[in-house]
Amino acid sequence: MNECIPLSLIALLDRTNSKGMCIGTDSFIAEGVITLLHDFCRRLHGDAFVGECCFIEIKSVVMPGVATGDEVIVDAGAVLAKSVPPNCISVGNST
Repeated sequence: MNECIPLSLIALLDRTNSKGMCIGTDSFIAEGVITLLHDFCRRLHGDAFVGECCFIEIKSVVMPGVATGDEVIVDAGAVLAKSVPPNCISVGNST
């Protein structure tokens, strides 16, 4: 993770695979965001990538293996189960 990334003090970043979380420069992770880098039921560990200039809004969930392109906005409460291409807005649940 980059050291200068603004993170909310209440964002929950999964520490089971801490090297697997990559957050691009000028991205913001808001309050209550949860990043999951594991799925113990399926014995899966995955990486998560947040591109540059992204905004992950309040109480969103980023699942293992998901990548967002640059300049992506993830709407409040969204669940990212699939990757999001650059310059998009993701709302609701991506399945």
